[in-house]
Amino acid sequence: MRTRTKGFSLVELLLVIAVLGILLSIGAITLNKVIKTQKLQEATVTLAENLRQAGNHARLESRTVRVKVSSSGISWDYGTDASQFKSDKIPYSASISPAATITFSGRGLPLASSSFTVGLYSKSKQVFLLPTGAVISR
Repeated sequence: MRTRTKGFSLVELLLVIAVLGILLSIGAITLNKVIKTQKLQEATVTLAENLRQAGNHARLESRTVRVKVSSSGISWDYGTDASQFKSDKIPYSASISPAATITFSGRGLPLASSSFTVGLYSKSKQVFLLPTGAVISR
């Protein structure tokens, strides 16, 4: 009779290594997609939060606030005094279109509704500024 030694054969070890390699490559691809989606979400939230904060600031100060939105970033100023008092960069060089200037009245309401598209890695999300001052992102 033949006795079997304890341990793994070379074929078994190579098979396990191959399966692990396949699983790790699938995991890396999935992780990359998740990271890209998260970066787009962060850029979208940056725009949405700036619009919300500008409306709140206009209401609290009871004065006009203008928000200039472009791909290079977001800046705030008072309507009559054009000195900039806040600016923010859009993370990860995400693109925003269209470039626009939004004016919030002293009551915190935008003078016109607006919509923006935030793009990154050939994906995009929408940010809507409603006449009520509410900001929605999808």
